[in-house]
Amino acid sequence: MLEKYSEKTIPKEEILLKLLNLTVVIPVKNEEKAIGKVIDELLEIGVRRVNILVVDGHSTDGTVKQARERGVTVIKQEGNGKGMAILTAVKYIDTPYMLVMDGDYTYNPSQLCKMLEKMDGHVEVIGYRATRENIPRLHRLGNWILTKTFNILFGTP
Repeated sequence: MLEKYSEKTIPKEEILLKLLNLTVVIPVKNEEKAIGKVIDELLEIGVRRVNILVVDGHSTDGTVKQARERGVTVIKQEGNGKGMAILTAVKYIDTPYMLVMDGDYTYNPSQLCKMLEKMDGHVEVIGYRATRENIPRLHRLGNWILTKTFNILFGTP
């Protein structure tokens, strides 16, 4: 399946080696409907179960159950918020690299290999949404309103 996602700018074996040295951290809170799809796609592209760490921010739905059913590690987050989820995760990671991915499927897990191709010689690689099709319309509207509000408040274009 790796061929489907790679731009083939580096050998497939090199991407697989990078996947072995990477832990994917997924902070979640009430992502029951999406977390399974995120994990399934990560597994499909070659991320090993032991390299997926779900950090649960005190979910009250079936998020934890969905993740555990897929055989990945789930830990309870210390404190609240995404920052605390990442700080909690760092205590459990023993790979040289970490990738933080949202558990709501607003980022496409299949793009991970493209990011790995770019990481040589860099301390940090940041991905972004090329399209916003994975984001529900209501969330897009909310993001637009927040952006416009902050632009007006802070005088930015």
